[in-house]
Amino acid sequence: MKSDNFHKDREEHVRVRELVMCIGSILEASGDSGGGPQNLITELRDLLLEHFGREELGGYLIEVRTAAPQLTGRAEELLKEHGQLRARCDELVELVRKANRSVPRERMADEFQRFAHDLFAHESAENDLVYEAFAVDLGFSR
Repeated sequence: MKSDNFHKDREEHVRVRELVMCIGSILEASGDSGGGPQNLITELRDLLLEHFGREELGGYLIEVRTAAPQLTGRAEELLKEHGQLRARCDELVELVRKANRSVPRERMADEFQRFAHDLFAHESAENDLVYEAFAVDLGFSR
């Protein structure tokens, strides 16, 4: 596995986890569904767009297919999930934008927690796949 991909992906996984935990804490603790969460969710979406884009255009999931062809099917499924996660994150940005006017804070927190759960499961599955192919831990274990 290319070391530049490994280090960049690891840094992004750390930042994704930090953002998700921070957003979740804000939504659960303070009831704030305004500017703070909106800015952080937008930052998370932008980070995920960059992260998924790099994975799709030659990142470690592409390397997995080359190094361990028997894992290609699993890598392809994980790559397909990116579109679903991107769409859901876009929906969250829109939902939190409306949160002060028409969306109850509890709904926003619930939607975000479901998204976070699915995102973490996805990233953990990617980590497991990379570990199986290269015996390298990207730092996103459950």
